[in-house]
Amino acid sequence: MKLHLRMLACGSMLLFGLAAPAANASVPPAFFANTPFSMTVPVATLTWTTSRAGFARIEMFDIQGRLVRRLVDEPAMAAGAHEATIDGRNQRGESLPSGVYFIRGALSEGAFKRIITILK
Repeated sequence: MKLHLRMLACGSMLLFGLAAPAANASVPPAFFANTPFSMTVPVATLTWTTSRAGFARIEMFDIQGRLVRRLVDEPAMAAGAHEATIDGRNQRGESLPSGVYFIRGALSEGAFKRIITILK
């Protein structure tokens, strides 16, 4: 499994990430770059490639461990390239406050964890 985290900055909000190796350390550290994108919609894109079909669940938690967004929940995702968008909103579509958030992914080929910060 190959994993890539691309973080994008914009006018009033900045999303950026730090790689945090998973317990099994089978996933390489994330690569990310801050790049100008949009003045209205901050976006971070998490992309990954799998060599076989299987389940995929990627979730975002706040600093207190509460689930704020389920980014991906697929019981049978096809092999190949995939992406999930982190847009600074919770599951209800409300804007998230500035802070540290945790991304946890469980895929058929392994697990990963990432830390992102939203600054407004």
